[in-house]
Amino acid sequence: MNRVKLYRAYIQVTGVSGISRRIRTVWIVLFDEDVARFVTAVPDRLGAG
Repeated sequence: MNRVKLYRAYIQVTGVSGISRRIRTVWIVLFDEDVARFVTAVPDRLGAG
């Protein structure tokens, strides 16, 4: 049985126009490993945060 742990991290990104958006990133750590691997990044819902 494979076990994984998923983690979410949120970052604030500001463009040159000054507009900021919160980005949700997802990371996975596989069973019996200690390295987090990047899975995806998507804009967080508007109004969140």
